[in-house]
Amino acid sequence: MFAARGCSFAVASAAGAALASRWCLAGESEAPLIRPFLGAKRQTRHLRQSGVTARCEDLARAGPAAQILATPEPTVEALLEELLALPDEQRRAALSIVGLAAGDAAGLPFELRRGKWARAKFHKLNSDAAKKALVKDLVAKRCQRHGRNIFVRTFSDDTACCDLKMEAACQVGLLGGEAGEKELQLAVLQQYLKWAHGSKLKDTVGSTGPMFQGTGAFTRDFLVPFSGGRKNEAAQVMGHKPLYEDHPVMGPFWPTTEFASFAVDYFRGVFSFPSWGNGAVMSFAPHPVLAGRWRRGEEQPSTASIRAAAGVLSRSHQEPTAALAADLMWELLDAIYSGSVGTIQDLRQAVAHLPRTLELLTLQHECVPVDAFREWLETGDCEVATAQRFLQKLTGSREEFDVASGPYGVFGSMLHIAADWNDDHKTYLKRANSQEPVLFSQRGINSLIIAIWASSGALSPWEAFSRVIYVGGDTDTIGAVAGQVACPLLDPEEVVEAFVDFAGLGPDPEALPLKIASLASRRYFRRALLFAAGDLEGLRECPSLLEVSYPPFTAQLTKEVILDDLPE
Repeated sequence: MFAARGCSFAVASAAGAALASRWCLAGESEAPLIRPFLGAKRQTRHLRQSGVTARCEDLARAGPAAQILATPEPTVEALLEELLALPDEQRRAALSIVGLAAGDAAGLPFELRRGKWARAKFHKLNSDAAKKALVKDLVAKRCQRHGRNIFVRTFSDDTACCDLKMEAACQVGLLGGEAGEKELQLAVLQQYLKWAHGSKLKDTVGSTGPMFQGTGAFTRDFLVPFSGGRKNEAAQVMGHKPLYEDHPVMGPFWPTTEFASFAVDYFRGVFSFPSWGNGAVMSFAPHPVLAGRWRRGEEQPSTASIRAAAGVLSRSHQEPTAALAADLMWELLDAIYSGSVGTIQDLRQAVAHLPRTLELLTLQHECVPVDAFREWLETGDCEVATAQRFLQKLTGSREEFDVASGPYGVFGSMLHIAADWNDDHKTYLKRANSQEPVLFSQRGINSLIIAIWASSGALSPWEAFSRVIYVGGDTDTIGAVAGQVACPLLDPEEVVEAFVDFAGLGPDPEALPLKIASLASRRYFRRALLFAAGDLEGLRECPSLLEVSYPPFTAQLTKEVILDDLPE
């Protein structure tokens, strides 16, 4: 072991069993910030003012031995070993969190309008091997096109939000045993604010931190006043007032009283309407893991008051169908983690008997395929006439849709047509007699329905993710939901392989920015293991995804990008 500033580093053994408990190379406790669009003189001034130049020179003097000793994140082999050592229930919970990131990364290149060309290319391929190779290639190319950028990641806001919820759950313990719902809600807001405003490269109105990636308008309008130059809800209420302050125990980015009050009203829909979006389910796993209803007689992961407050983690989307999706997701993941759902072949029947499913099947909403979903739950597919009725009502079209010739049955074809309607028809479908957009795949309840369908009977994570990409629409978020549902029921080694392929950019990416993105994925994996095991104190010692330093690679990349070209 090598100690630096009180931080321990694991030296990889032949078995790869040792795991680092902390990663923090001396001299790089703060992340070096690259500003790729600054001129050379301004880059030099910025780096010298921030101390990055000195830190990189210290790293160079440390020599290769220190870099070998400082393993920045656990190896995949070590992570798999620790995963397999967990009790069954905890292992399934960890696989759910890991699967979330794998599905998010696999689906990201194909999402919505900007991914239409990639989906078209995917559909033209005939073999699974070719399709999987395309996904891996597009994930890597998406990262590579950002050049030598230390902030590029394989995943989107789905994974980032999952991680920040885990971070809020462990950090709130600093407030002591009496911390409850109010404190956890504030801790969640603190992590959201850190995500949006931490490590900013520029401090102007509407600017955000470099890790604030892949977000939609709902998130930006809540966290970033004047985002995109608009006088959004945060700007209307908060104006230029501070959103956060330093807390004597919890540290920076603690929400001000006024911002916390605004956030509660925003989630309730006071300024427009409550959100029905798939943010209700995209990063859901920390909620049932923290609540721990599935844990059997083991020591609980936190105080009773924090466990009871776990619902706060899923309170951002309060429209009735979104709330129903969250409740159904909670029931389903509890059943999966506890082992009540024995295999992935049992998933469809298990979903059919959940209390919240019965509530869903009474829903009357033209954007939700209730009748088709009921038939699929009962028989494994829906009738052509049922699919036709739903699509005609949804789209206002009288055409006869081709739902019988697709590779995944009538229900799969119907989901595909509805999810890709806007992009296929270059339109923006709205509900009848309303200005409300349909956005079929982006509705929380529909994202969950698609994810359950994609997961049911899948023989591997890839099969579930491939079905998600086939359906189209919001593929990264639906992939994240499918990963949470399917991966706990699949072979752990296959889940880890999918995670490495998609979230980790393969076993050993060569370019430094890709190495850093890969290290970020392994950091997330390690955090998933700690959280599923209920080790919140250990999780608190492990840097979150919002900490952008990955020693020694971030310093090395900074040196390569900037310092080698600096005047002496």
